[in-house]
Amino acid sequence: MIYSLSMRKGHVLSLALFSGAIGCFAAFSVIGSTVAPDGRLIEPFFLIPLGWFFLIGACVSFVFDFGISLFLNRNTFRGTALLRSGSITDKNILVILGRNNFLKDEDLIESLVESLSQKNLTIVCYEHEGVSVAKQINLACDRLRSVLSTVHVLTDFEIKMLKMILMLQYPRTWKYFFLAKRDSPNLVKYQTKQLRLFLKQFHEDQHLVLLSRSASGRAASLVVHESCIKKIICLGYPFRQPGKPEEDERTRPLISMPKPYLIFQGTEDVYGGKDVLERYQFSSQVSLSFVEADHDFLVSEEEWVKAIVEIKKFIEV
Repeated sequence: MIYSLSMRKGHVLSLALFSGAIGCFAAFSVIGSTVAPDGRLIEPFFLIPLGWFFLIGACVSFVFDFGISLFLNRNTFRGTALLRSGSITDKNILVILGRNNFLKDEDLIESLVESLSQKNLTIVCYEHEGVSVAKQINLACDRLRSVLSTVHVLTDFEIKMLKMILMLQYPRTWKYFFLAKRDSPNLVKYQTKQLRLFLKQFHEDQHLVLLSRSASGRAASLVVHESCIKKIICLGYPFRQPGKPEEDERTRPLISMPKPYLIFQGTEDVYGGKDVLERYQFSSQVSLSFVEADHDFLVSEEEWVKAIVEIKKFIEV
């Protein structure tokens, strides 16, 4: 079964009430006040209490929905797994694991899907719950900004407040946002747990190839013992954190890797370039292919074609 994360009714209600509050306060500011000839002050004062009514309603809705969220099963995968081709029950499945910085990789993921689509290969694009929520929050803010653009241009502060309110309604993802903000090493542990939950729906007789990006390559290496996983590919493995001391846990899984693992590494990647061959040890199951690129994996058309050919040969489809 393919899961997707969607806004619950409580989330929509909170967002609608918060939008109403912003609209009232913005309208009061735009309309302004005037002084009548008899000295009376004319202003749309009713918008102030109405705005506070909406704002308090949004807070109440949030608290209620937050209480419901706490009772959700934390051991259930609630991220997004979008089936791009084939059936989830097929034997050969390519699972594309997105990067935490999803805004930089949207075009790359689409190019991978387009280039690797074949009749006998099922493609699933996976995102853990934290990234799924972040995407929904960004989309909601963009829509609200568009709706209010003719009345009020939302400031950066208002956007941040709106994102915070929406984020608070997903308590299961607080840990992700906290770790991502601090760029914590424990972020990979969060990703790994989410990935294990997702993989529970597959069976031993299925042939899964994980095609990962950046830190997702680390998470993939930590779930390699799952019986359904046959091979792993990573575009831009993060061997080290730029400007920080070496971390053995980043490369330790590659030393004892029990299954085929293909890494495409940019020669100018700040997380590890061509020097990784000399600096780190690798299992005989790990193979590296270098491309002229940085960590964002912006390669030439010629390099891209070569990489796709090598990926197809590696997954043997």
